[in-house]
Amino acid sequence: MKVIRLIQLFFLLSIILIIGELFSIAIIRLLARVVLVPTLFLIYYKSVEKVNPIVIPVFLFSYLGDISTYFDYSISFKASIVLFGISHIYLAIIAFTLIKEKSIKRLLLYAIPIIILWLVYYEYYLYETFGTILGSLYPYVLGYTIALGVLNILANVSFFNEGSKLTLYLIVIAVSIVVGNVLLCIYIFASPIHIFKVVNVISHVFAYFFILKFTISYSKYKFKPSLV
Repeated sequence: MKVIRLIQLFFLLSIILIIGELFSIAIIRLLARVVLVPTLFLIYYKSVEKVNPIVIPVFLFSYLGDISTYFDYSISFKASIVLFGISHIYLAIIAFTLIKEKSIKRLLLYAIPIIILWLVYYEYYLYETFGTILGSLYPYVLGYTIALGVLNILANVSFFNEGSKLTLYLIVIAVSIVVGNVLLCIYIFASPIHIFKVVNVISHVFAYFFILKFTISYSKYKFKPSLV
């Protein structure tokens, strides 16, 4: 199948998924989620000369996380947080490797632990407000927000260091995920307004599209990742 047909299929599946979420049609939601990310990977596969193994975990953990969100949140929420969190950490590591200035990398290696400690303190402070609501989910939510926070920080640093479309894609991905997750948390823990779930799905589909663009560009980008 040609790439353009696969892209059309991706958008069709995205619309089907959004409709399934909008009208709470479980079977449509499940079928769309089962096929959506594999279609994304197939587009990637058809768009590059050689598959870059570095990006495969991004698709894998996004797919597993996406499938887990089909089930009731009381059952699957922890699994979703862990799987998506791993995906975000992996993207954050890639963002770090895209920073060319070694001095900035060294600075970040010193700064990130401090940032993480600050995030832990910040989340612990909020625990007094949301701890009762979150219950046993609190450590999972804490870890996830740290992963997403680090992704946003490194995406922005890599963009201002590189200033390319490749690094801009990372910012779009990170911001889209934040928007979707904020609305989902409001839906689950504060105000169960159905449109919040729908917008969450839309934002994640948007993020997936830019994950596709990022992975294709990254695979064509002649650069050997290094953490030093």
